[in-house]
Amino acid sequence: MSKRLFAFFPTKKRVPALLSKDNKSSFELSVLLEEYKSLREEIISLQGFTRESITTTYAGIGVIGALSPLIVSSGFQILFLFFPFFFYGLALTSTKYALAGLHIGNYIKTVLTPNIQLCLSQENKERDYSHILSWEKSKGVVRKYGILFLPANGAHYWIPLLAALISIAAYFAFPPTNPPPFAFLIIFLCINLLVLIYTMGVGLYAGLKR
Repeated sequence: MSKRLFAFFPTKKRVPALLSKDNKSSFELSVLLEEYKSLREEIISLQGFTRESITTTYAGIGVIGALSPLIVSSGFQILFLFFPFFFYGLALTSTKYALAGLHIGNYIKTVLTPNIQLCLSQENKERDYSHILSWEKSKGVVRKYGILFLPANGAHYWIPLLAALISIAAYFAFPPTNPPPFAFLIIFLCINLLVLIYTMGVGLYAGLKR
């Protein structure tokens, strides 16, 4: 019975045949390509989440715009100072997705692409495979074309920030007849300003890295 049991496991003499140099290179290449495919699909899903954040931003702007007359007439203009936090959250969420995509892209650029090219060169040393996935090593839009493309490249988190600023401006454009205590207003505006600066800083960092 022990002979039957050990027959299922490869012996030392079988291992070299299973892991020959050519087979090992092909196996490593297939693993790298599968990893590349899965990471690319993850980047596409992150881009889908970003588009959903933009759609939610537009929906939020529409809802606030539709409720604005009711808010002003009922004297609850203080809500215009609460709405920005909704847009800050959307901006930070979009930035999180952007940073995750950048992290994955950097791994593909610095680790996966060189290893895939190396495996291909081991398969056929007479050919040059440096052009394979060479676009992964290209510079980002901002780094390639300059900082002028930063607003367009980072629109998915600048749009929520713009909506937050418009909401704050609406409070001062339509001041309430019974405003809250001055100290409360100053503290709330300072909190808004701090969160706005933080969100802009994180978004700018992500945009410059792209």
